[in-house]
Amino acid sequence: GHPRGYPEKIKYEDMLPISWAHNIPPVHYKVPLYRQTWDLMDDWFTTSQWTPYWRNAHLVGSFSDDVKLGVYQKPDGETLLLAANVSTERRQGDVRIFPEALGFQDGQYSVVPTGPGADGVAVFTDNRIAVDIPRLRCRFFLIRKGEPSP
Repeated sequence: GHPRGYPEKIKYEDMLPISWAHNIPPVHYKVPLYRQTWDLMDDWFTTSQWTPYWRNAHLVGSFSDDVKLGVYQKPDGETLLLAANVSTERRQGDVRIFPEALGFQDGQYSVVPTGPGADGVAVFTDNRIAVDIPRLRCRFFLIRKGEPSP
């Protein structure tokens, strides 16, 4: 078997969180999930500053070693948080964000799920985002200045 318990044959779409966790765009365009992710990431990939999971503990905090967090920040302050579950099992927990380090005043920003798997409203309290990520998948959250999320 593969390290980390990956199946012998890994599907293309199962490589998505591993690719994006390392800021490597997936290139197999025939997989619908890849196209959906590219639709979201295309602009961020070229116009933002990426801070990888191994260097962003001052910006965000993960609840699991299996959930890698990538932070993309645009010059205008808009931020995209990528939560990549590299485990073969579902992961649920709270991602912590540090608003001041991200350039936001506490309580003066919103968090909105976006991209594949977004379900409309982020459960967000006390600078924590509740996430539920299926095995080998990603979740994305837009963080921007303005009124706090409901």
